[in-house]
Amino acid sequence: MRRGSVAAGIVGGVLGLVLLAAPLGDALGALWSARQTRADLTASLSAPLPPVRPLLVPELGITAANRTIAARTLATTLRGRAASA
Repeated sequence: MRRGSVAAGIVGGVLGLVLLAAPLGDALGALWSARQTRADLTASLSAPLPPVRPLLVPELGITAANRTIAARTLATTLRGRAASA
């Protein structure tokens, strides 16, 4: 082997390293971002669900035998509260 061919190989290797450094950095950054996103999603899926709160305070609920009676009771209650206001 000659010194010239060894030098050309070293220069070519360094040149290849320089040219591939930027895409390698971008690929590693994208990989890190994807892994972080996956970790965040895993953490959010394994977190406990918030407690379910009732829509109404139990005192405001209407108990009736059917829908028609419940609608009449609701209308009567609303009219009475509106009249008293």
